Amino acid sequence: MRCRQLAWTLDVIRQRSAEFLKVPLQTIVTPVIAAVLFLAVFALAGATRGLMVAVIVVAAMAPIASVGLTHAFAALFFAVAASLMLSLVGLATGILADTFDHIATVTNFIITPLAFLSGTFYSVRDLPDIWITISQFDPFFYAIDGFRYGMLGISDSNIWVGTAVLIAVNVALWMFGHQLFVRGYKLKS
Repeated sequence: MRCRQLAWTLDVIRQRSAEFLKVPLQTIVTPVIAAVLFLAVFALAGATRGLMVAVIVVAAMAPIASVGLTHAFAALFFAVAASLMLSLVGLATGILADTFDHIATVTNFIITPLAFLSGTFYSVRDLPDIWITISQFDPFFYAIDGFRYGMLGISDSNIWVGTAVLIAVNVALWMFGHQLFVRGYKLKS
């Protein structure tokens, strides 16, 4: 969970601070295809930072606690997909926000409630039926559930549905952020 939050936070801060230094304009006018620039320089950089934190946390916890890995590919896929998802959300938030209060609004009213509804600290099966249904529309639920499946072999939903949802959400967020970036929305003076 921390790697995902850090991927989002660092991309938002990077985007907002870069605007004050006029960095976005310099990156927009470079002779690199916008899709490659947006994906490689911004989105994957945020996801990589989040994943680096996850590796450090696992390395620090390994001597203290048993770190199981039931399905390595699933754990890796869901960690990367979730970090990329929040990196893309952070980029879009950083571009769209006018002030740091707008960024805090996204954190407090979108990211945090979705994270708590995702089953991070409990099994979604323990919730009343209405909340189980609502959680099925939460992409964070599929990220957490898939990662839990990779680490423990336990899942509250179909792992392939979670894979499809995260791929679809990442593609949609990438397309949205790419369009903001290509058009220079709030990036060009």
